[in-house]
Amino acid sequence: MTQYEKLYPELTYFFSAYFHQDWTVMYDWQGNKPTFQVVVCDFKNNNPKETVIKATQELEQFLKENLTESSLHKIVTNQLRANVSASGMGLTYRKWLEAVLTVLKDI
Repeated sequence: MTQYEKLYPELTYFFSAYFHQDWTVMYDWQGNKPTFQVVVCDFKNNNPKETVIKATQELEQFLKENLTESSLHKIVTNQLRANVSASGMGLTYRKWLEAVLTVLKDI
């Protein structure tokens, strides 16, 4: 278990279970381009409220670490196990994480 998996267990669960290698093909996109927002909403709708709250809190704390873009990329993909390419979405990892946080917080 990595340092960040220990620090952020719910965030690790969220990223590894919902942003795994097949996340872009697991949903019925109905001809539309896959979006991370749909996946985040699926996580919110299919997990206990406590899990969603804890993952949200962990993401807020993680963003407060103020890591470099390179560090964010390495940690998110290698330690928190998200299989995403932020640049493939036209975002930096910081912007993507902030956007994920916005969706998590949206009621």
